[in-house]
Parts: sequence; structure tokens; C-alpha cells
Amino acid sequence: MPASCCGRCGGEGFEVVEGRPAGAHFRIALVQCASCGAVVGAMPAVNVEDQLRQMDRKLQTMDYSIQHIASRR
Repeated sequence: MPASCCGRCGGEGFEVVEGRPAGAHFRIALVQCASCGAVVGAMPAVNVEDQLRQMDRKLQTMDYSIQHIASRR
């Protein structure tokens, strides 16, 4: 399989850097050429699935606590 390369300089190394679009209230992860910095892709900077899992765990803990308090009455 051929190696991926930068469309601008032909470099084969890439890196991920965080950025914030102008006027936006969120971050994105930019995949860019390690040699010249040309952006070749973008994706959300946060892992939404992990955040949802963490929120679910917290809600389950809160629900358990509420049930425990209610059962003591």
C-alpha cells in the first residue's frame, strides 16, 4: 500500500494540532503535514463517545444516590 503524502510538499509525516475556528465556541483537531503545516483533514477535538459514557456513569451514580435517600424515608 502506498504511503500517504502531503499534496503541497510531498511530505509523508503528519501531526494533529488543536485549533478553534474563528468565532466558534468549540475546538477541532487538525491533521496537518509535519513538514509544511498544510491541513489535510479536520475532526472533532473531543471524543463525544467518551464524554457520553462519563455523563452516563455520573447519572447512574446520581440515580443510585437519589434512590438510596428516598428508600430511607
